[in-house]
Amino acid sequence: MLIYLLSSFATALIVAMLVVLVLRARPIADSHRWFAAFASAIAAWIVAITVAHLPTGSALPLRLAFASASLIPPAFLGFVRAFPVPGGWPSFRVVQAVCLLGTVLAALSATTPLVVYDVTLREKSLHRGAGPLFPVFATYFVATFGAALALLTARWRRATGLARRQLAWVGLGVALSGFAATTTNLLIPWLVGTSALSWVGPYFAVLLVGIVAHAVIRHRLMQLRLAGSRRATRVLAAGAALTPVAVAIGAFLFREPREGAPDETGLFLVAVGSAVMVFRLRAWTAKLIDRYLGRVHVSFRSTMREASDLLTRGHDLRRVLEAMSELIARSLGANGVAIYAASPAGFSRAASVRRGDDTQFEAPDVPPHPVTDALVARRRPLGTGIHSDDPELLAHLRALDWAVVLLLRAEGAPVGLVAIGPKRSGDPFDARELDLLGTLANQAGIAIKNGELYGQVVLAREYIETVLATIESGVVAVDGTGRPVMVNRAAARLAGLRTGDAADGPGDALPAPLAALLRDTLADGRGRTVPELVLAPERADDPVLCVTSPLRAPSGAPAGAVAVLSDLGPLRALERERRRAERLAYFEALAAALAHEIKNPLVGIKTFAQLMPRRHHDPQFLAEFSRVVAGQVQRMERLLTRLQRLSRPSRRPRERVDLRAVVLGAVALVQPAFEDKRVRLVVETGAEPGPVAGDPAELEELFVNLLTNAREATPPGGAVSIAITAADGRVTVTVADTGPGIAPAHLEHVFDPFFTTRPGGSGLGLAIAASIAESHGARLHVANRSSGGALVTFDVPTAPPVEALACR
Repeated sequence: MLIYLLSSFATALIVAMLVVLVLRARPIADSHRWFAAFASAIAAWIVAITVAHLPTGSALPLRLAFASASLIPPAFLGFVRAFPVPGGWPSFRVVQAVCLLGTVLAALSATTPLVVYDVTLREKSLHRGAGPLFPVFATYFVATFGAALALLTARWRRATGLARRQLAWVGLGVALSGFAATTTNLLIPWLVGTSALSWVGPYFAVLLVGIVAHAVIRHRLMQLRLAGSRRATRVLAAGAALTPVAVAIGAFLFREPREGAPDETGLFLVAVGSAVMVFRLRAWTAKLIDRYLGRVHVSFRSTMREASDLLTRGHDLRRVLEAMSELIARSLGANGVAIYAASPAGFSRAASVRRGDDTQFEAPDVPPHPVTDALVARRRPLGTGIHSDDPELLAHLRALDWAVVLLLRAEGAPVGLVAIGPKRSGDPFDARELDLLGTLANQAGIAIKNGELYGQVVLAREYIETVLATIESGVVAVDGTGRPVMVNRAAARLAGLRTGDAADGPGDALPAPLAALLRDTLADGRGRTVPELVLAPERADDPVLCVTSPLRAPSGAPAGAVAVLSDLGPLRALERERRRAERLAYFEALAAALAHEIKNPLVGIKTFAQLMPRRHHDPQFLAEFSRVVAGQVQRMERLLTRLQRLSRPSRRPRERVDLRAVVLGAVALVQPAFEDKRVRLVVETGAEPGPVAGDPAELEELFVNLLTNAREATPPGGAVSIAITAADGRVTVTVADTGPGIAPAHLEHVFDPFFTTRPGGSGLGLAIAASIAESHGARLHVANRSSGGALVTFDVPTAPPVEALACR
């Protein structure tokens, strides 16, 4: 009897623990409340029916058993209506009505003899008298319980996936245990008036609890989670392994001696053999239990080796992180893993994985801000089992079913976070697994950082390729061996190549002059500029501007070189068009000024011509007429001579001359005029030669004009300086005076023909100088000095080699 009481009460206790587990999981869910009521009624029925089998002589325990049983069918009906999704048939009013009927029958069973009376226990069999409401009770119980099972079957047929499996296991457990208990404790006593098997009824609840536990472990029934420790697994495995030994020893100790029985030596050998197998049986049983519970054994070494392999498979960040998520979930047996990458806008999901359709693990696009804020602030893992001092944080973690959240770092800065769901086995994460998670988190952080850097490189390369494909300048890049690695379309066009002929080809695939420049740049690491580079003899009329620059590795060693080619054809066409437009404007102004200059002498000649008919006999008039006409004609001749000089520069061939000698020749011509006006002339020719390509006579005339204008603008006692400097492939001559300077409004007109601010000036000196400078490819610029006076700058390129000059 004691064993019966202990086992029955233990069964009731197990059912009560199931009630607590269900209510703790989701206390506000209708399905959990109905199931808790259903299991509570079963636990109360077990306790009451067990006490009823005690020799107390009281009918109250059996009446309480009937009262508890009255509540089982409506509670089960309510659960079936609410699971997996509330609603549908029957309506809530129908369920309420059934619950009311069950409550009434429970009250009548517990307080009146209308259901059962005259309870006696004879030879372990309960005998009772059936009241007038016993058939009503039996019919109610069977009908309601059968209707609930029919509804569960209908829902099972309509359900799919996880819900279908959960309904199947619940239906199996309730149907088997309910049919057995109803048969032994209701149907048989109803038919024969007594039952010798009613004491077995409570044990059928163990079958229900076992099947429900299986549905919870394997199919997450009602999203419950049974957490078992590894120690309990080891104890259970050891017990299972010791069972054969216990049986063998028991057979050896409690055998009955009889003839033909095995001798003691044989039984002893069986016991010893069973003991030897204990260790193997224990390991095999523990492995079987772990597999059933979904528990995995973490291999730190193999997991890290696989994680390292993932980082070397490619640069696709999304694929790497998805594989990393799968690795973490598989290695730890987690329900899910989500990896979020950090950006200036915040954290966003980069990869996620969910293992099975029975998990509550969620991976939103953006993690909750309280979680990210706490993670960044604390800089240590968060989790439902790690931190419990922040109710809001725990609520967010539980809502998403995140067991552990770790911050991902790279180079000391946060680059993301990883959220891991609880284990499918229900075990908490131990210290070793948290260390593994930390290491894997570091690997994921490195993957994110590498992915970001690779993305930046790809984006920069796309930018460069787009720019190189659209710019008009040609770009050629070679590696450290001189092999071309990049030739854009403009460079291929300028060099007369197809892009595929040069890129990734040998160095001699490039034109020889270009390849030579790049080799020289690689050799000495110095950039070069060639104003006019002929890439091929057949393209002698289309030279290009070539600029080379070295490429250096982080160590400073040459890693390659780049050449930029600029097509001079369009520039020359624009220059010709500009000159043509300027010349048209120039001649417009020249024509107007010329008309004005010629008109004045013509007016005098016209006046004398009109007076000639009346005064042709006057000798004095004729003499004056001859003098005026001759003077005005000479004036016009001089004007036309200078205009001819201005409009038609010399066509004489250019020669290589030292600009210092030209300047000194001009100084010798104007020196007497400077001395007459008492203006000091300072000459600085510099130590470096200034070779230029030009006409010495024209250049001398240019400097004579500049010095003459400076002398005329300088008052007596002043000074004029002329200086020559040569640097960076150009020669510069500056002429500075100490006169009053030039009015700002006149600066842009000083080189216009006939523009002058000096009485009696022709306005052609500086215009002729500008024309000569232009014909020599030089720049002529005038400005005022801050210390007073004007500054004229003549800037001309140095002369090319003699061979190039001869080809011009």
